[in-house]
Parts: sequence; structure tokens; C-alpha cells
Amino acid sequence: MSGQDQDVYYILLVRKIGRKKERSILRPSNSEVEVLPGSLLVHIEEINKHGQLVWILELLEPDSTEVECCLDEIQQLKHQERYLLQPIPVLSERVTVFHDKTWLNEGVTLSVGDPVIVSLKGNPDLAGILRYKGGLKDNTGIQFGVELSRENRGKGTCDGVFRKKRYFTTDLNSAVFVPLSKIRRDLTKPASHGGTGGATGFTNEQQTFSEYLDLREKDRVVWMSDSGPEYGVVKWIGILPDSRHKEVTVGVEFDNPVGSGTGKYKNSRLFYAKPQHASLVPIMGLMKADDVTAMSTEFLPSEPVKRESLEQPGSGGRKRGQESIVPNADPDLEVGSLVEVMNNPPLYGVIKWTGFLPDQKKPLKKIAGLEMEEEISAGTDGTFGQYRMFTCAPRKAFFVPLYKCRKDKRFVESKMSLEDALGKNNFGAMETPDVPGNISPPDSLDLLDIRRKVCGKEKGIQGHHNSCYLDATLLAMFYFTTVFDGILYRPKRSDDLQEYEEVKQVIKEGIVNPLRRYHYVRADKVMRLRQLLHKLGNIPGMMSEEKDPEEFMGLLLNQITKADPLLHIRSEGGQEVQHSFLYQLIMEKDERLVLPTTQQLFELSFLQMGVKLQERPSCLIIQMPRFGKDYKMYNRIVPSLELDISDVLDCAPRECIICGDLAMFECKDCYNTHGAGLNTIAFCEGCKQMSHMHKLRQHHKPRQISVPQEYRERHQHQKNVTGQNPSIPREKMELFAVVCIQTSHYVSFVKCGKGKSAPWLFFDSMADRMGEQSGYNIPEVKLCQDLSQWLSDDYQSEIMRQDDKDLPEHMRRLLCDAYMCMYQNPEVSMFK
Repeated sequence: MSGQDQDVYYILLVRKIGRKKERSILRPSNSEVEVLPGSLLVHIEEINKHGQLVWILELLEPDSTEVECCLDEIQQLKHQERYLLQPIPVLSERVTVFHDKTWLNEGVTLSVGDPVIVSLKGNPDLAGILRYKGGLKDNTGIQFGVELSRENRGKGTCDGVFRKKRYFTTDLNSAVFVPLSKIRRDLTKPASHGGTGGATGFTNEQQTFSEYLDLREKDRVVWMSDSGPEYGVVKWIGILPDSRHKEVTVGVEFDNPVGSGTGKYKNSRLFYAKPQHASLVPIMGLMKADDVTAMSTEFLPSEPVKRESLEQPGSGGRKRGQESIVPNADPDLEVGSLVEVMNNPPLYGVIKWTGFLPDQKKPLKKIAGLEMEEEISAGTDGTFGQYRMFTCAPRKAFFVPLYKCRKDKRFVESKMSLEDALGKNNFGAMETPDVPGNISPPDSLDLLDIRRKVCGKEKGIQGHHNSCYLDATLLAMFYFTTVFDGILYRPKRSDDLQEYEEVKQVIKEGIVNPLRRYHYVRADKVMRLRQLLHKLGNIPGMMSEEKDPEEFMGLLLNQITKADPLLHIRSEGGQEVQHSFLYQLIMEKDERLVLPTTQQLFELSFLQMGVKLQERPSCLIIQMPRFGKDYKMYNRIVPSLELDISDVLDCAPRECIICGDLAMFECKDCYNTHGAGLNTIAFCEGCKQMSHMHKLRQHHKPRQISVPQEYRERHQHQKNVTGQNPSIPREKMELFAVVCIQTSHYVSFVKCGKGKSAPWLFFDSMADRMGEQSGYNIPEVKLCQDLSQWLSDDYQSEIMRQDDKDLPEHMRRLLCDAYMCMYQNPEVSMFK
């Protein structure tokens, strides 16, 4: 048997500076990051540094960060402590639980049926009964499922279902799933199993980990030995008395004599088994037999067999000495082939390796190592036994005899030629025909229609070959807004390119109309646009290379469709006007802005650059202050749901910050004097003189604001009639899309309609993939119903309290990876 897992885990007790591990061997690692107390670490090595022993550790969370620590800065964790602490999202709470040994011990000893108290936001002390303890789908570690007591029903978040999997059943909104930091034993009520559970011991640890890994005594299990699968029965689960790292071990009585004893460990009898049939195996090295056979009863022998007759998966049993006839495999199958494994139902994957396994017994059968489309319970990460055959994601590799594979009928039935495989037919079976006519955006759908029609996989625009920048931008520009529809309807002019009508037709009838009607555009339609961009533009590589959204927009709007510029920008005191389709935020970093908004950065950039907008744009595209795909001026930026552009508009009426009358002057030197924002630097004549009599402001140089004479007269008339200052309207624009980038991959958030109550969607054109080289990407659209709340002023303090990794996934991407924000004038439907 193989040895137990030797990984050693620690919790960080002090703040440290770590180092990001670069994945490229050509780039040195020099990116420093802050690592906070409560972070979980795994031991890498120990080194002697300047005569002091230093531990090199890596963050347990998958962000490839190494940190150097002295022994007094960390504390080693038992494995059960790690499983209990890891699900706690807030690091400070994790530290609190770790230092409270009574609390930590409760996590070990709590059992299903025990009375507990849970703490939820707004409801700190809710009584309930523990109904589930263990792992949750797509989560690591031990969490607790609680049925709230009768008086607290309706205050929960579910009915015992977590991510579409049911763990127990309660009334609607009467159950919660919480980590250890949100649950305590209710000491006012007796425990269900008798006693308070205050004593620690093996029995409780056994119960905890058997529940966590869904393994119990008498379960049938499979151990994948180097010679093939070995079946047995669980006789014991626990932690060996002298285990240095407190790993959970399983005592198995195997069907075949592959063990080394009868169930005795040193001087302790753990269980009874036939001689040479007992072995102790790390719990992570076993699979439940039901899981394996449910996946494919053909691949592993379903009945016990003698070891000398054991074959590789798929052979079945045979009598000793009897030779099996190996069927012939399809000679066309090779590495890279898309195949289905003959099973009911069939399993689909791609061949990543073929050959003979080490120590394989006769008759030799060629084995295929497959990377499956979906995770499977018997899967690995490309290893077979102790040998690595290839590398893939965990639980996606599977090894079967090659003759058990045949060509994927989903592709064979379409009789693809090589040209088809590289062309239109490798985009999947769902076609999107061109849609002529004029199709309006689906901006009046209710929430149910959005979930049913708009959201899900194979929704949005399908990505292909580095097209994510194009897909994310096109969807943001056209799906739910008409602000760019002007380029779809403008008639051809004499100075237009010869292919102008073709480009317009490809965008309108091939992409925009199908997207708005069918909510899906296949990648071949976008490829037609990319061919035209490559042919007509001056940017090389539009067919295959990674590009940025601003490159595409400049090429489409400026060079090919020759649309009127969105922005007209003039420097203060200058006469020359610059024209542009977007505005890049350029500024010196203001260290006082801990969590800046686009409103703050937009105003700061205009202030420092000394420029003004000549007129109110129909659409305002703001590019975030970042350079390339790596450097960001601010780690987080909150996209403002509304952008007030009143104070950057030339000749726009503004309000005096002091008295509220019509402002006639602005003073840039007064920025941050009377408050934050550009609205605080506008003054009427009287307040300007009064404010600048102060000795600290006598050297300021106020500048006169150009307000149209007609507006000034109307304002003064209303003031004379009412006897008070008339209100001065503000010019505001509405956020309708955000394009984000992370590790060279673009995604977008789009607003489904207009108004503050309209829901938001998240779009990724390459969210999933079917097959490998000759496969295709699967786009996905998800509903982000609470996004507007997170971007509101009320949630600013909540965001600041949380680390990036503790934020909801979509919010983390929006705040940390925003690349371009798009705003529209709610009163203007499109530009020319």
C-alpha cells in the first residue's frame, strides 16, 4: 500500500508579505501580495536563512502565493481542524475560532440531531437542530446544515437544498448551511446522543470524517492498485494512535490476499480479517464500489476475482489459465480523437494517451487514457496508480481498453470532413440563421422570462479562437441597448468602403438580430465579421490573435463604419477640440481613494487633465486606469451605477456649492476644500468672493463658467417670481455594461433593460468546452440579481471589510477586473 498523505497544514497568525509564483519560467517572480492572519498554508520546505530556520509555505487557496514564516508566526493544524476552518470565509473569524479551543472542539463533536445556535446577518441567535454535517457540493471542508426551530421558520435561506443537491428536508426558508464560525452548541438543551460532547476522542473524529467523505463501516470500496482495482469491505475508520499528521485511515478487508495482516496495528487490535487480507489505506485513496460500478459496470470487475486473474479495467473476470480474445480497436483512433466509451449511457471524452500500462498482464490490451467531458467519481488527474500518463483536471481522467472506445457519434453522424472540422461544423449542432429586418432589444422581459430564455449555457455569443474580446464587447454594445444601432441603419455614402453594406449586414442580420431574437449567436457568424475586419482594417491578426476591445471598437466605428465620434473634448482655455469614441482615465494616483468609484476617477481625470466635454454624449465609454493586462492603478474600482457628468460639461449650468444659486465660477484650487467631487468647486459671484477672502485661498485662480445667456435670464426670472433659487438639473448617464479582463480572457456584465430595478447578467463566451482540438466552446449567461445592491453606496463598507477571495465570484470579477465601463444617455436612443 502507498504511504499516507504527508502534507502538513498551518494557519498564519500574523500579517505577512508573500510572493506570487509566476507560471512562466521566463519571468522571475517579483509580485508581492499581502497575506493576512487566518490564511491557511501548506508546508513546502524549510531553509536556513541568515542562520535562522525559515518555513516556506504556500497558500492553500489556489492563488499560487508563497510566504516565508518563522515558527512563532504560524501554528500547525490537525487535518480535522483544517477541514473545519477552511470553509470560514472571513479570516478574522477563522482566527477567532482557531484560538477558541472549546469552539473548535464543538466542530469535531457536534452530531446530527444536536441542538445548536446559528448566527445569520441580522439574526444573531437562531435556535435549531443540526441535520447535516459534512462536505457540500463544489465546496471544500466541513459545513453544517441546520433546521431552524419552529419560531424561527422563514428566517432561513433554503429547505435543505444546496446547489441543486438535497441534504435534508425542511419547510421553505427554514434551513441554513453555515461554517463553524456561525454555529455553536445550544448548552441550554441536552445533546441528542447523551452528554455534552465536551470530551474529544476517536469515535467523534471517526464519525466526523466518515460523514465528510461519505464512507462508513461495512461499505464496499475499491483501491486502484498498480495491477488494477482491488475490492474490499471497510472494517475500521479512524486516526492511528501514533499518526504524526492525524490523517484519517481506513482499515479494509480485501477480497484478495493483497494485505499484510489480520487487522492488528502494532499492539492494538483495530478489526478482524482473514490473514493477509487486511490493510490500512489513507481515506483519500479509496472509492466507493457503488460509485465506480454506477459509472461503468463494464470497466471494473463487479465480483471478487483472484489477484492472479485480475485484469485492467474492462477485462471482466476469467478462469485461471484461460486466454481471452482481445477485440480489435478502431485503427483510426489516436491521441486527439473525440470518442465515446461504449456504456449505457455512453461517456464522452478525448483521447490524451494510448499505450500499455506498467506491469500489465497478458493478454496485452492497448489502453486509452481519456479526458472526460464531465467529472466522474472514478476519475483521476491523469495518473494510473503511481504513474502519470498525462495531465488534466482532477476526476476527469479515465483509463479504458482502446477497443471499448469508438468515434463520438455526435460528430461521426454529421460526416465531417477535415475542412468542416476546421470550419463551420466544429461550432456545434445549434445553428443561428440570419434574421433580416429590425429587431428591438429584449429589454422588457420579466425575471422569469430572463431565467428561462436568456440565461443558461449555449446563450449569448459563442467564442472561438481568441474571440472573447470581440464577443464580450459585441454583446455589451447591442444585446439590451440601441445606443449603437445607428451604424446598423445608416445608408451607404459615397466615401464609404465598397464592403460597407456587407459589414452592416453581417453585424445586423448575422449577429445582433439573432442575439436579440434567439439569445444565441454561433461562432461562425462572428468569424464572418472577423474576416471582414481582417480584410478591411489595418490591424493584423484579427482572425486569430488576442486583441483588446478598444482596438475592435476603433476599427469598426472609426475606420469601417465611419460613425460620428461619441466624445468631443476641449482643453480649458484652448480652441482645439479632440474627437474620440472612448475616454481613457489618465491621472496621478490619489492614495486617499481606498475604494474608488468610476465617478471619482472620472472627475479626478478631467480635473488633472484640464479638459471639458463640449456636449452631452449619447454614450460614454470609460477605460479603467490600467496598462496592459497586468498593471492596475487600483486593485478595486466600483463602477458607479450613475455617472454625473454635469461638472465636466462645458457651458452646462451648475449650482453654487455654498448658497445653491446659479454658479458663475469654478476654482480647481478649491478641490477637496468644501467637500469631495467637482460639484464643490462651483461658486456664484458673491460666494466666490467671500470664500476667496480667506488667506489660504487668496492665491487661487477661479475661472468663469460659460452659461448660455438664455438660461441665465430664465433662471433669474424664476428666482424673482418664486423668491428662492430654482433647482438646477444634473446631467446623468446610466451604466449599462462593464467589460472585464482576467488573465487575457474577457467577459462582460450587461444590464437587462433600463432603470434602477433592471437585473444584471454575466456573460462568458467560453464558459465551457465540448471536446479538444476539434471541439467547440460553450457560452453561458448567468443572472446577477443582487449586483445593483453591491454597487450601491450602502454596500461600500461591506466591500471594504471583505478580502477579494471572500467576495461573491461575480462581484470579485466586476470590482477587481473591470476594464471598460459603458454609460448611456437614457434620453438618447442611438448615435449617428
